[in-house]
Amino acid sequence: MKMRKKFIVLAAVAALALSALGVESWAQLTQPPTPPDWDPVFGTDITTDPAFVGDPDDGYLPVTLPAPGLPFFGTNRTNINISTNGIVSFGTPTGAETATADYLNWFGMTDMVAAIFGDWDPTDASAPAGAGTYWKQRADGTVVATWVTVPEFGTIPPGVNTFQTAIYPNGCIRLSYNGLTTDGFDSLVGDPMVVGVSNRGTAPGSTQTILATGDAALTSMNGLSA
Repeated sequence: MKMRKKFIVLAAVAALALSALGVESWAQLTQPPTPPDWDPVFGTDITTDPAFVGDPDDGYLPVTLPAPGLPFFGTNRTNINISTNGIVSFGTPTGAETATADYLNWFGMTDMVAAIFGDWDPTDASAPAGAGTYWKQRADGTVVATWVTVPEFGTIPPGVNTFQTAIYPNGCIRLSYNGLTTDGFDSLVGDPMVVGVSNRGTAPGSTQTILATGDAALTSMNGLSA
């Protein structure tokens, strides 16, 4: 409970900071049976798209959104990358989309929304059928990316994780968690994972807002939505 309260405080502070920077608002964390606005219709597995780059463990799908795109820190963005690493990045890929370590560093160098930036592996033998990274764009323009029952690469004992990012056409961003087993650290190299939003400095008022990193609080986020 102590860690959950810590995470709620971080999210509340982040909400104010992001609002001032053009990300209009974040919902306050709650603890319902399922996260608010959880979208159960996940869309398309990104690895089935011919444009997919890399492999199902470390790869991404570059997507060109129809104009005007999605606002991110006050600028409309039409080019996004949906990564198996638990992130949606903007613009030209930086390498974060296929990174297997050093997540905090990549976070600071990449425009991204990180639901949980880490090394997820849906090809692991412990992954159930249907595990993977999915995306869709709703009729209203909202982009939804969902990481479904993905194990962390190399974790022993294995466990699966399900979480979702929704980026709305009014600038709102929502992160939702619907089943986590990770402790927030890479199981092989020990690097901390990252939850947050980063604008690497390409626009006035750029910032990196970290909601959580390398913290066992990640395992207390089940049912939460930020």
